[in-house]
Amino acid sequence: MFKKTDVIAIDGGFGVFSARNLEGKSITFRSAAVKLPPEHKDMANWVDKTGAWLVGDKAVMNGTVKRGSTDTKYYTSEEFRVMFLYALSQLGAKNCAVITGLPQESFRQLKHTHSSNVKGFTAQL
Repeated sequence: MFKKTDVIAIDGGFGVFSARNLEGKSITFRSAAVKLPPEHKDMANWVDKTGAWLVGDKAVMNGTVKRGSTDTKYYTSEEFRVMFLYALSQLGAKNCAVITGLPQESFRQLKHTHSSNVKGFTAQL
């Protein structure tokens, strides 16, 4: 059985990304992620095995952010994965159940793709 803090709800919107645990701890940031060149790794607020990233307001202020579209490919993008894991890390989540919404029209297709897209990644900060 999961403890209260082991369940995280995430809303990965096209403009704002939000996450909250059952104790009420939450994080909200702009839906933006920019991959940094290796020589600028020290600026990153997220680092994993794919490289160094700026996430949220830091990405908007310091990088060229791709504007999200309402295309369902957004949910399988590298940027979405980074924002998703960044949100979990900010809440201190390690091994948790995640409740997230995916578009109904492509839920079955995205369900498995989304799960495999985020498994096996951890922060290296």
